[in-house]
Amino acid sequence: MPRRRLSGWGVQFIGHARAGTTNPFTFAWTPPPVPVGPVRVYLTGNAANGEGNLTGDRVSTENDTLNPAQLAGLPTFADRNHAVNGASFQPGIAAGGWVTILGSKLTSITRVWRAEEIVDGKLPTALDGVSVTINNRFASVYHISPTQLNVLATDDDSLGPVEVRVRTAQGVSNAAFAQLQPFAPAFFVLDPQGRKYAPAVHAKGTLVGPPSLPGARIATRPAAPGQTILLSGTGSGPTDPPVPASQVVRQAAHLANRLVIRFGNVVATLLFAGLAAQAAGLSEFSVVVPELADGNAPIFAEIEGQPTQEGAFVSIWR
Repeated sequence: MPRRRLSGWGVQFIGHARAGTTNPFTFAWTPPPVPVGPVRVYLTGNAANGEGNLTGDRVSTENDTLNPAQLAGLPTFADRNHAVNGASFQPGIAAGGWVTILGSKLTSITRVWRAEEIVDGKLPTALDGVSVTINNRFASVYHISPTQLNVLATDDDSLGPVEVRVRTAQGVSNAAFAQLQPFAPAFFVLDPQGRKYAPAVHAKGTLVGPPSLPGARIATRPAAPGQTILLSGTGSGPTDPPVPASQVVRQAAHLANRLVIRFGNVVATLLFAGLAAQAAGLSEFSVVVPELADGNAPIFAEIEGQPTQEGAFVSIWR
């Protein structure tokens, strides 16, 4: 809707150029460049029936005060990729999957949930006063820091853009939006070498990767064809029987939908695909490494036509 702004003598007026038939009216306002103290906002609205008479119309007035000092401490989202898949750091989240939120002033401390904060298997929805809602539903909060939060999206049948907000002792953030999908599968990846390698593990727990992967901090060794390795991810959808997203998974639960794992173009034998026992939102995939040439094999998982991210690899060596 066309808008016009008139200003003078420290008072600004915002109006619209023509009548509207929808409820929301959105205006952009730039605060003064220097501190001026509390800002008083007055609002007047006229709901008219268009008859041209003085009856049947309704005028409403409201006012509020904006306190710049208080607003300065509100949590804010990053300009881009503010609420993304917690494994791939790409757009697209799923109910029961991990979500990473990036921003500033999200909290003043850094920590993860403590064991005593998980009561009767129910995951905490706030840490030190920091909470997150996704589509007006409280997520489980695992990690908080001034610039990043890691949360577990709760059960939700909605699809499409959903509103995300962060709440702290200073107030509520502006709204950000994430794309809620029925499936948003993604592999977790290791930080060294540009988040290139999926953190698969051998049967005895050794991390799969090139020998002595720089920056891995623990020993790594490649996988060989025929060996069984365990991959981990998130966003793989519901299980059968269902497991509430807000609770610790008491025993391993199979995925309700068929998942396929490929090393390059080769489909691997899948022994198990589901949520990990005694974990939360963590998908585990037990696979047999197919016959492949030595080297770094790109790996993908696909569920109901939705693939994991590109750029994840498993190191293969006989």
